[in-house]
Amino acid sequence: MSDTTAFHIIRRRDLLAADCYAQWQDPDQIARPSPAKRRTLLDNPCAGSDDEPVQVIATRDNLVIGRIDVIPAWMRVGNEKIQIFWGSHLYVPERFRNTLTGVLLILKTQALHHAVGAFGPSQLALPVYQKLKWIDHPIPRYIAIRRSRPVVDRYVGRGPHSAILATLTDGVLAFHRGIQSIGRSLRSGGLRLQRLDAMPEELDPLLAARPNVVAVHRSAAFINWWLTHAFEEDPRSANDLFLIRDRAGRPLGYFLNKVRFHETATHRGFKDVLLGSLQDWMIFDPQRLNLRTILLLAARELGRRRVHAIDFCTDDASLRLTLRLMGFMRIGALHLMIKAAPGSPLGRPEFSDPSTWWIRPADGDNFFV
Repeated sequence: MSDTTAFHIIRRRDLLAADCYAQWQDPDQIARPSPAKRRTLLDNPCAGSDDEPVQVIATRDNLVIGRIDVIPAWMRVGNEKIQIFWGSHLYVPERFRNTLTGVLLILKTQALHHAVGAFGPSQLALPVYQKLKWIDHPIPRYIAIRRSRPVVDRYVGRGPHSAILATLTDGVLAFHRGIQSIGRSLRSGGLRLQRLDAMPEELDPLLAARPNVVAVHRSAAFINWWLTHAFEEDPRSANDLFLIRDRAGRPLGYFLNKVRFHETATHRGFKDVLLGSLQDWMIFDPQRLNLRTILLLAARELGRRRVHAIDFCTDDASLRLTLRLMGFMRIGALHLMIKAAPGSPLGRPEFSDPSTWWIRPADGDNFFV
């Protein structure tokens, strides 16, 4: 096999074509996105012209050896609105990882636009981004166990004994949640929770009204794209949008939960895990609503989905006690990686401080994972 690696940019017009991947040998189906992801890429409300890139493919001797997808989005940087390209699904088969193909795919993506990012890169990819001097904003990640069967099975093995132990453990967890519900009822008094199938367009002015920070664009169309699309279709997955109103019906904020099934979760190898996450939220009236109340409400709704665990990412230090009382454990961080070209508003010194960023776990491609 040749030592020369070729890189190919797939654009929206190529993805719209009948089969733009037929020109390469791809026995492992590395390049071709799933039908669900193809639909997600094409329906992106932040997408531009048909000339816009959606993938970079690496080949050797016409054999596909790597890929990275590209997802455009809009960001507010201070008072300016700019476009950013998010990298998604960086993948190189293990037998080609000594060829620098992964590094070169990142560099090729970096050359596509003046502002690029990656949110939640894998443990293998994270050091690569860091060595390439991408700005790293780590966001602490917390996990709370709701149903213990995957954890018990992992450490004591499957069988009748693990079922009994899981039942006992879940009883303790249920008692702990009962204590939580007391605090929840006190915090959420006077609030109405409304589940929505779609974000109303009339809330767009509230979604756009944020302080002078760096933030990914929000709109009803953008949130509804999240709600109705996925990278993989799975009947066990779910997306739930909730609007919080006061007794008079005025909107105070919203939150967005997701549920995903993982055959294997984390490097510890937990099997068949239904993971729920509080992914996105916004507070319209901070005098009437706070993040503690949103977290309690989101946890209750995820519990109704019978998730095994709840995942939550935040750098809000004031929530640490609340998280401990709710049974959350710190398990690392979700990394927001950014590379801005000289002259890009995103590269200004005043925005190097993470406190100037308004980050949510749903940003980048993370909501679809």
